[in-house]
Amino acid sequence: MEASVLKGGAVSGPVCEGCGGALARDQRYCLNCGRRAGKLRIPGPQAVADSRPGQGQHWLLRLPAPRSASALAALTLGFGVFIGLGMSPAFENGLLAGGRFIIELPQGGGDDQSAGTSSAPSATLGSPVGNVAAAAGGAPAKGSGGAPAATPTAPAPPPSGAATKNDGGGGPGPGGGGGHHGLPPRPPEKATIEGTVVHVNPVAESYSVATDDGQLIPIHGADPPDPRTDVKVGVRQLFNDTFAERNDPTVLGESDHATFAGTVTYLDPEADAYVLSVAGASVLVHVPDDGDGTPDLPDLANEVSVDVGIDLPPKPKRSSRADAAGVPTDGCTAEPQPGPEPASVLQERSIVVFGPPIGPIHLEATVERSCQTSHELGLSADDIRASDADLGLTAPASIDLGRLEPGKAVSATVSISDQGSYALTGVSSDDGETGADDSSTGQGDQAQD
Repeated sequence: MEASVLKGGAVSGPVCEGCGGALARDQRYCLNCGRRAGKLRIPGPQAVADSRPGQGQHWLLRLPAPRSASALAALTLGFGVFIGLGMSPAFENGLLAGGRFIIELPQGGGDDQSAGTSSAPSATLGSPVGNVAAAAGGAPAKGSGGAPAATPTAPAPPPSGAATKNDGGGGPGPGGGGGHHGLPPRPPEKATIEGTVVHVNPVAESYSVATDDGQLIPIHGADPPDPRTDVKVGVRQLFNDTFAERNDPTVLGESDHATFAGTVTYLDPEADAYVLSVAGASVLVHVPDDGDGTPDLPDLANEVSVDVGIDLPPKPKRSSRADAAGVPTDGCTAEPQPGPEPASVLQERSIVVFGPPIGPIHLEATVERSCQTSHELGLSADDIRASDADLGLTAPASIDLGRLEPGKAVSATVSISDQGSYALTGVSSDDGETGADDSSTGQGDQAQD
């Protein structure tokens, strides 16, 4: 509260309450004793309104200047980027990476600088993001202020022989999330096949397993398990798309039926049977008599899925075609020879027809005759000639039939016309694991690229 003195009945002006010294009317502190004159006052809304004549609204806050606002926005954006990188799973341990991420705040225009804008060096965050061009040998990255970003240190090369490609962008190996550059991918798991043995081919030293998902997989092994055996075996893929054992099969049990798919490559209405083929196996399937004497066979060159019962005949001697007497080595004079006794007889229980296949038709066969001079080629209708039937094929001049030895197993690709004639399009050896993995035997569409 201000004090005043009377001189001659008139107020001469305010005085200090401490020392009584005279004060000017707008003076807030005494020059003699330093005491504040009156109470501390904060202008209210009316005072603010009064200070801005002509304004229809009362503003208690005012927006920052444009230069200050732009600097504040850039700083907020930079802080958001920092928080985003720290929380993102794609940049796990990113702050420890060798590269740097550079943020530069925009510089204010004009001669004077408003509060919040600075020409100090830009903030630096540890992350490889934003330095891709520099790492690849391009020009250094630049911030918005025009200053060049520092070139990151190149990562150390991976160990000799290590893969550097990360196919899935994930943690080491394909798939996943948050992969790190320079780390080798996780090696693929070794393939394992599990299913029921439905067929044995001693000519090719292989056996065929019907898996739970309906595939028929030929596997080369010196001591094949018996049909009906449920097995689990580690395998590796060979050149001609068949497989070889990596370990002895593990016996899991026994099944008297199985389901698998393939392409119909031969029909025998008289025997009520047909041959179902995949790459590396051609098995004979018998159709049961439905009572009217007419077998219900699928159409030739159609893909089907069949559920079969697995019958076991008296256990045969598993001899190969090489054990048969009188097999000539001259393919031009060779005559068909009986194959080994079948180890199983497959009886159709149900069938699903899908229609014509897409792409080449694969089949497995034993060479019966192969003569380059006369262009004669005879292959067994099924891989062990259990049907006692053969296929006569035409072959292009580019395929050397003289390289095909009678009595040996081959994996062939063929085309089948609407009239039922066969044309060879490719062939490779399936003579045991060694022949099946020999890329030099491939001819036609099976030749090595």
